[in-house]
Parts: sequence; structure tokens; C-alpha cells
Amino acid sequence: MFSDQTVCRLVRSFPQKGRMTFGLEPVFYYISKEQVKLGAEVHVIAAIDKQTPLKESPDDIFVHRVKQPYNFYAIKKLKELDKYRKIDIVHAHATSSLLYSLTRSLTSIKKPLFNHIHTTTLGGMAQQIASPIKYSFSAALKTNFWNTISLLRQKAMWKRADILIAVSNAIKDELIKYYGIPGQKIRVVHNGVDIDLFKKTQEGLKLKKQLGLSNKLVVLFVGHFGLRKGLPYLLRAIPKVSKRFPNVFFLAVGGTPKWLRTDVYWNILRETVTNLRITPFVKLMDKIPNQELPKYYSMADVFVLPTLYDPCPKVILEAMACETPIIASKVSGIPELIKDGHEGVLIPSKNSDLLADKIIDLLSNQDNAKLMGKNARKRVEKDFTWRLCAQKLLQLYINERGG
Repeated sequence: MFSDQTVCRLVRSFPQKGRMTFGLEPVFYYISKEQVKLGAEVHVIAAIDKQTPLKESPDDIFVHRVKQPYNFYAIKKLKELDKYRKIDIVHAHATSSLLYSLTRSLTSIKKPLFNHIHTTTLGGMAQQIASPIKYSFSAALKTNFWNTISLLRQKAMWKRADILIAVSNAIKDELIKYYGIPGQKIRVVHNGVDIDLFKKTQEGLKLKKQLGLSNKLVVLFVGHFGLRKGLPYLLRAIPKVSKRFPNVFFLAVGGTPKWLRTDVYWNILRETVTNLRITPFVKLMDKIPNQELPKYYSMADVFVLPTLYDPCPKVILEAMACETPIIASKVSGIPELIKDGHEGVLIPSKNSDLLADKIIDLLSNQDNAKLMGKNARKRVEKDFTWRLCAQKLLQLYINERGG
């Protein structure tokens, strides 16, 4: 059906063959992989680093890596590709199409440009997320500087794209409200999850034993340690939960990826743990590869995402696929993924006391928690697979090109 589609995907980073990582890299990989399986030819232009080869073709995806500055060499590679294999669509993610957006009208490569929006700077700023200035003046300066740069890039690119693809209706609303982009220019395609990889597994029990948690009730958090994810609010819920369940243990996985540009958040969290005197009940872990996550979700009795802003968090979909009972903030695009009381529990953000109560409720009612987990698995199988996501995107290319 889609064999006549040749797609060029512009991304800053793409996982090396056999080395699935974290962040948005799995998103880029799975969309590309499923589009190839549906018959499209997919070329990916990414930036090279010391560990990655210039060219490779994992799962028949043609990956081309270019040196820095990425935007300049990405256009050069795009021209080269178009000479020997006509490109139909340029599909850029985040802010990876800056130079192409600015110069498209001046070059011979005037391909339809689809920009995939995973988050917006103004949307996050509107949530009044705390600044790290209380902890580090230099970290606050870096955060404000890069927010400004991101905002300028977003405004420059997104108004020049032919179509914007929003990962949730919440993102679509932000693009209209904060960026003044007409709604008819925006299409919504939610993220997906690999339901063959992310499923409940007995490996969770082995991991629980390895971590010395066999006799514990495990509450899991997965996400970066930046203030936006709301992890301090989960830590502040621990004293109340541990008083009710002395055998509870909280495991937070994520660390501080490079794009946060500071490690100050580790210090914030460690200071919070010390001040609350909850050291015996919690462990902070760095990020782990994507393919290792299913056993962590399977090990957990409850998954919690107390985020302040999250357009379409893939960790929610991953936990749903693993049948892990979920408590999440009722913010951004999360209510589009979870119906409160059916696939999980939704609560207002920034409320540690209520969060503690909901954790206690799920730990106290295991049958209800397991039912929510099974409902969540059914929901992702129906609505949030990567194959469905890839189908929608390919059909969108055809619809917008008029053929």
C-alpha cells in the first residue's frame, strides 16, 4: 500500500544497530521500522558521534550519519539522496530541520516538510515549573538560555512547515494558543509502544531478587530527573506511604541526560531524601537501556509519574503494556492515554499528600490494581502500537500530497 513512499527522516540522534537507548531515540527507530515493514523506503539522517558508524541499515532502515554542524550537513546529505533516489517526504522531529526550513524556498529541494512536535517550550513554561536557581545559579542561567534558543528555533521552523504532527491534542492546543499556528495545519498522531517487547515478564521477579527487594512492595518511577517530571513530589509522599506499609520501596530510574545540561538535579533529589529521612525506602538510579525496562515495570506493584508537564509520555504507554498499575498527573496529554479509574489513576500534580493516599489505595487493593493493569494492556493493543502510529503517518503523507 505504501511502497511508493520514500521518506527522509531528520533526527539529531538515532540508535546504533542492536543498541536501543532511551529518550526519543526509540520513537524514531520504531516509527522508521514499522514504516519499512508497511512498504515505505525510509532514510534517516542523524548526527554522528564516536560510537556510531557513518552508514548502516538496521531492519532495512537506511541510516546516514553526518558530522556537525548537523543542520548544514543534513541538507547536503538530503540533496545527495534525492539525486539517486527521489525523496517524497521530509519528516523532521523536534528542531532538526532548522536550516532546511529557512532555506527550502531558495534551494532545488522543495520537498513537503512534516515537522513532528513532541513538546513545546512555551507549553512547559506555562506550567510554572520550578527553576533550579534556588540550587544553582549557573544551572538556572543554562536552563533559561537554552529555553530561549529552543523557543527561537521552534518559532522559526514550525511556521514554515507544511504540516505539524502533534503527539497529543494537548500539543495541538499549545501550538494554536502559544505559537499562533492555524489548527488546520496540525494533525494529531499519538506515540506508540512495542507490545512484543513491553509485556509482563517473569524476568521482573528475577530482577526483584537481584536488587534484594523480594519481600518489598515496589513503587517505580521512570523518567529524567529534571524538575518537570515532579519526582520531588513523589519523594515527599514516601513518609506517609512507608508509615502504612513499612515494607514499601521506591525505585526511581532516569538520571540526568545530556540535554538537561546540568547534574544539579541529582543534588536536589539527594538533599530531599536526606531531609525527609527516607533513605531506607528509596533508590535513585541512572538511566537504563530501553530494552531493559520491561522487567522493571513487571517488578513494580505500582508505577507513578507525578509529572508537571508531559504531552505524550512513552513511559506511561510502556507501563500500560506491561500491565503495571499506574498513578499519573492529570496534565497535558496523559488523560488522552488513561481513563481515570479504568486504565489507571489520575490526580492533580504537585499534591504529595493525595499521591500518597492513591499509592496506599492501590497497594491495599491488589485485585483492583491488577484489573486496571489488564485494561491498560488492552488499550495499548487497540490504540497505541507503533504499527498503528506508522500507518497513520504514511496515510497522512499521501493525504497531504493529494495522491
